[in-house]
Amino acid sequence: MATPPPPWLAQATEDGVSVLYLQGRWRLPHVAEIETEIDSLTLAGEKHCVIDGSRLENLDSAAGFLLLRHLAALAAAWRRSMCATCARATSAC
Repeated sequence: MATPPPPWLAQATEDGVSVLYLQGRWRLPHVAEIETEIDSLTLAGEKHCVIDGSRLENLDSAAGFLLLRHLAALAAAWRRSMCATCARATSAC
């Protein structure tokens, strides 16, 4: 029986900052599993997050693009939430 892959992500808090460790073999055959794990992340309210790839064994271009796409989406959502917060506080952003 084959052993299941390890989790693709691990979250920790170090010195008060959220750290997201990427781990394992991020390759095309695993993109769907990786995406499912990324989609289940809860980083709401975090102002800072460090993404640490030191635990990666491999990262191909398909998985790299997936990571980039999700990071861009998270950044856009964060900007929208910050702008909404700013607008509520000052009526202008």
